[in-house]
Amino acid sequence: MQKLLVLLTLVVVYVNCCDIQLSIRSLTPKPFQFQVEIPALKKKTDKATLTQVNQQKKVKIDGPNCANKQWIIRTFKQVGGKWVPAQQHTAKLDGFGRVLVTVNDDYLPLVTDRIGVSCSEGVICARG
Repeated sequence: MQKLLVLLTLVVVYVNCCDIQLSIRSLTPKPFQFQVEIPALKKKTDKATLTQVNQQKKVKIDGPNCANKQWIIRTFKQVGGKWVPAQQHTAKLDGFGRVLVTVNDDYLPLVTDRIGVSCSEGVICARG
């Protein structure tokens, strides 16, 4: 009985956690910055700068209850030598796996591939 309780506790802890490898790939020659905020974890990634087509950066997101609140996904563009907001979208991501987010000339981040990760409540999930 005690072993069953320990196993059940581990399953509950495991289910309420996420471990996501987030890859950002540029499909534009325009330089941009990318940042993800995960309010449920009270975390924000550093801004990643991508400057050429097919350049890719990876970020690991892990913690409990990742999908309790929508993630905020932002891109920034250069205007007059300064980085200014370009696009901001929200979605819920959760699971154990990987996600590929691509950014085109319009600076819109789109989930274009994912394995083991759910994506919901966001227009950027449409292709993922």
